[in-house]
Amino acid sequence: MSSYQVPQGYGSYDGSRGEPGPGSEQDKTLGMLTNLSPLIAMVITVNFASLIAPWVMWLLYKEKSPFVRRCAAHTFNFDLSMWVVAIIGWAMILSIILSPIGIVLVGLSGLAQIILHIVGALQANKGLVYNYPMQFFKVLN
Repeated sequence: MSSYQVPQGYGSYDGSRGEPGPGSEQDKTLGMLTNLSPLIAMVITVNFASLIAPWVMWLLYKEKSPFVRRCAAHTFNFDLSMWVVAIIGWAMILSIILSPIGIVLVGLSGLAQIILHIVGALQANKGLVYNYPMQFFKVLN
């Protein structure tokens, strides 16, 4: 047993990754919803508003819950990267000559968002912050 006491509001601590754990079950639920929010936005707005929900969660919980803040930051940064990949893909599609590569980029971007947001939600439900691959831009922290 370790004699280390976790500071109030920081939940458990995963020392291997240096990420704060959830402070409560509500944090787990909010972390899971933060990871799923871009998928919900993709269905409702055809991917137009997928960046808004993680950003709003980050703004609301950046001072209240380090766990939810980290989940929202990782989700936002990943979505921003996938948006840029999709925009580049659409530009290639419109250029006609590069359209086969553009179709692949747009398809992979969408597929990666669906799969990795589900993985992120499952990890948040376990109390872990999912560090998304392909975060080319780290705007939120």
